[in-house]
Amino acid sequence: MKVRVSEELTNKAIVALDASPVNITLPELYEGLERDVYDSINLNAVSMSDYGLGELIKYGTSGARFGGVAVGLIINEKVFQDLPKDIQNILVDHYP
Repeated sequence: MKVRVSEELTNKAIVALDASPVNITLPELYEGLERDVYDSINLNAVSMSDYGLGELIKYGTSGARFGGVAVGLIINEKVFQDLPKDIQNILVDHYP
């Protein structure tokens, strides 16, 4: 089975399951699925809707925890410096 993946951790999981990871960019999702470039996709429902994949998807799962999204915190240095010290400390402690 060819599975569309978007990150290294998911890539490794797919290989461990004896499937073949396929790296396709988000703009290529629809065409890739339509042309059978991959058989399966690991993607949240909101993104599937955003890219119009609902009309091509026949089956899916709900509630599966397979992968995740890396999130970073980016803040302007001046804005950070203008924050109260206790808030700065919270940000530094929780988002090193």
